[in-house]
Amino acid sequence: MSCIIYVNSKQLINTRQFSSSSFVIFFIKMPRHNDYSFVEMRNMVCVYAQENYCGRHAAARYLELYPNNRQPNHKLFKTLYDRLGETGSFRPKRDVGRPKVLAAEQEEDVLVRIAENFNKFTANL
Repeated sequence: MSCIIYVNSKQLINTRQFSSSSFVIFFIKMPRHNDYSFVEMRNMVCVYAQENYCGRHAAARYLELYPNNRQPNHKLFKTLYDRLGETGSFRPKRDVGRPKVLAAEQEEDVLVRIAENFNKFTANL
């Protein structure tokens, strides 16, 4: 007997029983740092600094100070601290780096370059 459970945060969404195999799969939506408020993230950075920049100690201390808040992963403390120092914001920047989608004109330029240099691109194949 196996059971596949789909979990969204703390709510059980769907449970199915199967008799053909014996395994259990859990799909859990883990909370992300984007789900934390600015006040919570500020508190995390303050606790991280108070605990001499040790994520595990900061996580334990954060649980003591804020028992009713969600407990973040110990790695999140360093991530927030680093991002705040590098970008000046707790939130990740979305408009930096390599573009994800090519415009139609860019796609045409790439295809033209490949067509012009087809032998060069296929020589090593």
